[in-house]
Amino acid sequence: MNGRKQNWLSIAILVLTITGIGFYFRANRNLLDPIRQISITFLFVLILLRFVFLVLNGVILNLFVTRFNVRLQWREWVGLALVTTLGNYITPFSGGMVARATYLKVKHQLPYTKFTVLLGASYLITFSVASLIGIFSLLVLNEWQAQTFLLASFLGLVFLGVVVAMVFPLNWVPSGENRLIRTITAVLEGWQQLRADRELLWQLGVVTTLSMMLNGVAFWVAYRALGFDLVQFEEALLVSLSAVYSVILTITPGNVGIREALVSLTSELVDIGVGEGLLVALLIRLGTLASVFSLGPIFSVWLTRQIE
Repeated sequence: MNGRKQNWLSIAILVLTITGIGFYFRANRNLLDPIRQISITFLFVLILLRFVFLVLNGVILNLFVTRFNVRLQWREWVGLALVTTLGNYITPFSGGMVARATYLKVKHQLPYTKFTVLLGASYLITFSVASLIGIFSLLVLNEWQAQTFLLASFLGLVFLGVVVAMVFPLNWVPSGENRLIRTITAVLEGWQQLRADRELLWQLGVVTTLSMMLNGVAFWVAYRALGFDLVQFEEALLVSLSAVYSVILTITPGNVGIREALVSLTSELVDIGVGEGLLVALLIRLGTLASVFSLGPIFSVWLTRQIE
């Protein structure tokens, strides 16, 4: 599929998802009532939490480039985290990542292929940490029903799949030009390099865990901001993990609609409710947008000047 067709597909899916959300709220007008009770304090805390979450993404980026002897200023790694997210919102199919890669190549001569191979392999760490946190949360809740068993099965399969990928011999992957095979090969090659660097592996594990816990706190705050005070932290943490797995389906700008659907589904699986999950997903997105669209353009101008 060429770039133009991909863009049209992305826009079409985006329009359909926004339309679907609109019809859902029109049919369930009572779900909009909690929005009126959101306080400025809760909004400020949520925006701050989302900003710190983005900063942690910058920390992860800095850890990776340091491995290639690239030393970024704090303004660079914070700015790149914000600009990457901003770019993903205004362009389809993760356009922000292209901007980040371009900056690192032009400014710091960091080869795009080497960086992306390691970055792709880092998703193995991300998914394994997310699965373990999710399973632990389910054990703490200890409220087993059909839907929670389904969620536990999914998390267990993801963790098992990651473990298999981590030990899978690279020479067993068939050769070919198929896009899926190339992606699998790149991830496995990256993992071979990543696991050899124990210090980087440990640092990534710690920061990733911290990032996911902070994301869970943001979701818990969002539930409380909307008046859903009975939602436990472990439940909010479980719902937040769906946003982690949504990166697999990066189709629309900022993954709008896709992430909301997964968050709503997970919210229903933990017996909170689809509508409640949708409201929380939109509130979380609002908190992210506040940071990205206020600071992102400023850092974008500053970073552009660094490579002129």
